[in-house]
Amino acid sequence: MRALRLISVFIAAVALLATASPVVADTRDVDAFSIPFLPCQAGVPDVHTPAIAGTEGAYPHACFVPMMGPGIAWQASTGEWILFNLKLGFNSQAECEQFVAASSFTVQVQEAPVPFETLPCQQPFPGSSFWVFTVRFLSHPLPPGTYTAAFGVTQGTQTTVLTQSVNVIPHG
Repeated sequence: MRALRLISVFIAAVALLATASPVVADTRDVDAFSIPFLPCQAGVPDVHTPAIAGTEGAYPHACFVPMMGPGIAWQASTGEWILFNLKLGFNSQAECEQFVAASSFTVQVQEAPVPFETLPCQQPFPGSSFWVFTVRFLSHPLPPGTYTAAFGVTQGTQTTVLTQSVNVIPHG
């Protein structure tokens, strides 16, 4: 039953990502739904968000890697900040908050624990009946190589781990 629930949460998160429009975001903060940059993928242009000193959005080059199913080739350039994020979707605020209260989360990059943050249950769009909980880790620019992030979600004795790798190539 829990595996079926995690699969449905995963599908809802993918649907949310597919409908997001980060290019038209009106904020430069790295917040839950108005991410002002594009996915870390080859051929995707760098939006080049000008830095705003003293704000959370002072990342002139950034991309994101959603923790989704395998099969997507993620690619970033040296000099880009990388936001690894896991968005879990729910049908109501109560369902979201119950899941979060009964769960624990871990994030590792290259098999080492990293500090991460969570964003509380939120509605991605005003008036929506859909609720999202976000776990995320923002990486400083990385040198060339392949980096793997693993997000763990534990409920009781069952842990589900979602992993994604990103290939960082020289900028140029």
